Amino acid sequence: MINLPNTITSVRVVLAFIAVGLLYTNSVTAKIFSIFLTLIALTLDWLDGWMARTYNQATTAGSLIDIAGDRIVENTYWIVFAQLNLIQVWIPLFFVARGFVVDTIRALAFKKGKTPFGERTFHELMWTRFLTSSKFMRGSINTLKILSFTGLIGISMLNEPKTNGFYWLQPVVMSLVALTLFVCILRTIPIFVDAKKILTQTDFSEKK
Repeated sequence: MINLPNTITSVRVVLAFIAVGLLYTNSVTAKIFSIFLTLIALTLDWLDGWMARTYNQATTAGSLIDIAGDRIVENTYWIVFAQLNLIQVWIPLFFVARGFVVDTIRALAFKKGKTPFGERTFHELMWTRFLTSSKFMRGSINTLKILSFTGLIGISMLNEPKTNGFYWLQPVVMSLVALTLFVCILRTIPIFVDAKKILTQTDFSEKK
C-alpha cells in the first residue's frame, strides 16, 4: 500500500529542486513557473499532514520523514537565494545550524519514546506546545515562507527594481524574511526549554 503522506513529502522535495533550478535561467517565464512550483511545494506541507490524519497513516516514522522533507525544502531555498546574492549568507547558515541542533534534540527525545508532535510530544508546557505545534503557529511560519520565497523569486526577475516601478518590492520582501527569521527563533526557544529534562537524563558517555 502506498503511503500517501510520504509520497507527498517526496514530491515536495522534487518540486523544490525543479523550482530553484529554474532560477538559474534568464527566462522570466521560467521564474514565474518557479513561483508556481514553490507555491505547490510549500502548500503540500499542509496536505501531507491532512492525508496522514484522514487515511489513518500518521506514524512516528512518517512525522520524522515529514520533518526531514521540510528541512531539505527550506534549506534548499535559503542556500540558493544566498548563492544568487538575494540574501546574506548568514541567513541559510542560521537555518542549517538551527536544523541540526533542533533535530539532534528531537532524536534524543525520540530515543526516550518522545516525539516532536502529537500525544507523546516532549513539549510539556502549554505555551511551548502552542509555539511549536499549534495550527496557528505552523500555519503562520509556512505562510511567511511562502511570501518570503516567492517574493525573493520576484526580486530575481527585476534587473533594476528602482527604475521599473517596483522599488518598493525589495524592502517589503526583506521585511518578510526578517519576520520569518524572528518567528523561527521564537519557535526554537520552546525546544530548548522542554529539552532541558531530556538532556539531563541523557547519558552522553554511553558507547555506541
